[in-house]
Amino acid sequence: MAHGIPSQGKVTISVDEYSSNPTQAFTHYNINQSRFQPPHVHMVDPTPYDTPKPAGHTRFVCVSDTHSRTDGVQMPYGDVLLHTGDLTELGLPSEVKKFNDWLGSLPYEFKIVIAGNHELTFDKEFMSELVKQDYYRFPSVSKLKPEDFDNVQSLLSNCLYLQDSEVTVKGFRIYGAPWTPWFNGWGFNLPRGQSLLDKWNLIPEGIDILMTHGPPLGFRDWVPKELQRVGCVELLNTVQRRVRPKLHVFGGIHEGDAFIGGYQPCRHHGRGCGHGHGDRHGHGNGHGIRHGFREHPGHMDEPTNDPTQQPKSLSFIDDQSNWDIVQATQYGALERCKALVEAGYDVRQPDKENVSLLHWAAINNRVDLVKYYISKGAIIDQLGGDLNSTPLHWAVRQGHLSTVVVLLKYRADLALVDGEGFSSIHLAVLFQHMPIIAYLLAKGQDVDMPDLNGQTPLMLAAQKIIGPEPAHILLKFNASVSAVDKVHKNTPLHWAVMSGNDNAAHFLLEAGADVDAQNAKGETPLHLAHQVRNPLLIHMLTQVKHERSNANMMFFRRLQRYKFHLVLLFCICVLWAVGFIADMNSESWLLKGTLFACMYAVIHLVTSLGCFKNIVNFFQLRCFGLFKPNIVDWTQQYNISVLSQQPVPGDLQAV
Repeated sequence: MAHGIPSQGKVTISVDEYSSNPTQAFTHYNINQSRFQPPHVHMVDPTPYDTPKPAGHTRFVCVSDTHSRTDGVQMPYGDVLLHTGDLTELGLPSEVKKFNDWLGSLPYEFKIVIAGNHELTFDKEFMSELVKQDYYRFPSVSKLKPEDFDNVQSLLSNCLYLQDSEVTVKGFRIYGAPWTPWFNGWGFNLPRGQSLLDKWNLIPEGIDILMTHGPPLGFRDWVPKELQRVGCVELLNTVQRRVRPKLHVFGGIHEGDAFIGGYQPCRHHGRGCGHGHGDRHGHGNGHGIRHGFREHPGHMDEPTNDPTQQPKSLSFIDDQSNWDIVQATQYGALERCKALVEAGYDVRQPDKENVSLLHWAAINNRVDLVKYYISKGAIIDQLGGDLNSTPLHWAVRQGHLSTVVVLLKYRADLALVDGEGFSSIHLAVLFQHMPIIAYLLAKGQDVDMPDLNGQTPLMLAAQKIIGPEPAHILLKFNASVSAVDKVHKNTPLHWAVMSGNDNAAHFLLEAGADVDAQNAKGETPLHLAHQVRNPLLIHMLTQVKHERSNANMMFFRRLQRYKFHLVLLFCICVLWAVGFIADMNSESWLLKGTLFACMYAVIHLVTSLGCFKNIVNFFQLRCFGLFKPNIVDWTQQYNISVLSQQPVPGDLQAV
C-alpha cells in the first residue's frame, strides 16, 4: 500500500474569505460545493470491540479528551494507540505522570500522543503570558515554577509525543499538531486565519495519518447552545486540498455531540468507522473515553494477525463477577456494589487516587449508588482527586442535575471550594450548565459568592464564556455589576471587555454597570476596549458614556414625548391663573400684583428654557389658526443656548 496519494502539482492554501465565520463558511461550502456530503464524504459504522483483525492489517485505536479520567477504563485491542489531546485537566506535572503511568499499563505496540488546549504547561508562550498578566485564571498552574514545567513533555516516557512533528510507525507517516482556533484563552489557541494557517502549512504532503486536537470545519464541530459551527476552515482546506491524508484523527467539541468512531476513505480494504472524503483521505474522531478503530493493510513482510493475539469476545459488560467496586460503581452495577459493601468494603475508603466511591458515583450520574453509599455512611462532602473536589463539584462539572438534586437533598455544602478555589456555582458557570445554575441559586447559593481570588460567578461568565449566557441568567438573579475581584479590582464589565465578550458587556451595561469604574491600574472599561482594539465594544462604551454624561438632560428628553400635552396644560394654567387673580375678591392690589409677579416669573423661567416659541406656536395654530407654526424643539434650544457661550462650529447658529 502506498504511503499517500500525491497531489496534482503544488497546492497553495490561502486564508479563506469565511475564515472568521465558520457557520457561514459551512453553509456556503455545503450548498455550493457539497464538501460535507457524498461523494466527498462516506459514513460507515463503528467497528464492534470484538471484531477480529484481518490478515496483514494494522489496527489503530483512536481516543481523545480523557482529562485524567482513565481509572477503570476498558481499552479495546489494537496495535497503535492515537490520542489526540486533552490528556489532563490543566497539564499539571502530577496529571501528566498519572497519564503516562496509564499509558505504560496498556499493551499497544505504539502509543502516539499530541497535546490539547488543556495541556497548559506544554504551551510555553501561554505559560509566560499567564504568569505575567493574569496569574489567577488557573491558580494551581500559575503557582508552578518554570523548572516545574520547562520539560513537562519529557514526563511522557511511555509514548511518542508529537508537536508540529511527524513519526513513521509500522510504515505509516503520522503527523501531529495541537493548535485550535482561539477559545477563551486556553493553551495552543491561535486567532483564526493566517496564524492557524501558518501552523497547518507545516504539515508535509504525503502524510498517511494526521492528528489534530480540534476538528476541521463541518465535522463534529456543531455547538447546539450557540447554534454555530466552530471548526477550523483553514484546516479543512489544508486537509482536503493539499495534504490529503488517508486518515485524519481529532478530538470533538465539548459543547457538541461526541462521536464514537472515525472517518474512512471508501477505497480502503477492511472495516473501519466514520467517514472519508472521496477516495483521497479520511477523518477520525474520538472524544472522551470513546474509541474509534481503524485498520490499514500492513506494510510488513509477515502477516500481522497472530491468532494468539486475536481479541476474545468482550463479555465484561455481562460478567460483573470479577469487577472491583470502583469499576462496578463507574458502570452503575448496583447489585455488585451492594455485594462488595456487604462483604465488608468501607464506602468511606478512597482509592489510590484519593477518590471515594461517592465521587465515582457522582461523576457517572449513578443516582441509585449515590443514595446507597450515603445510606451506608459515605461522607457527602469528602474532598478527593487532583483538584481536591467534593462529589457535588464532580456532578456539577459534568452537568448531572439529577445527582446534584440528590446530593443537595442530603445537605451537601454549597459553600465548599475545590483546589482551584471554585465553588459549585462557579463550576456550573464555567461549564455553562444553565439548569444547574438556576437550581443552585434557587437552593440558596449566593449569586455573588467570590472564589479564592475574589471573582464572582458573573465575573467568570463575563471573562471566560463567550455569549449571552450564563451572564444573562445571573443578572436575572440580581448579580452585582459593581463587585470587584481581590487582585486586579476589575468589575464584571472590565472582564467582559478584556475577553471581547460583547454579549455579556451589553447585558452588563443594560443592568447599569459603571463605564467609569477604575481597576487597580486606574483603567476603565473604555481604556481596556482601546487596548484590545475592539471597535464594537469601543462604540458601545462610548455611546453609553455619552448618554450618561448628559444625564442632566434626561428629564427634558422624557418630557419631549409629551410636549404637546405639556404646552396645552401650561397655556390653560396661565389663562386660568390670569383670570383667577383678576377676579379675586380681595381689594388689595399689592396681593394681586405679587401674584402677577410670581406668574410672570414662572413664564420667564419657561421662556428661559426655550419654550416660549412653542407656546406662541400653540396659540397661533390651536387657538387662532392664523399662522403656520414654526416647530422648535425646546430641548434642542436649551442645548444650543448653552453652546452659544462657546465658539459655534460650522453653520450652527445659537438661538
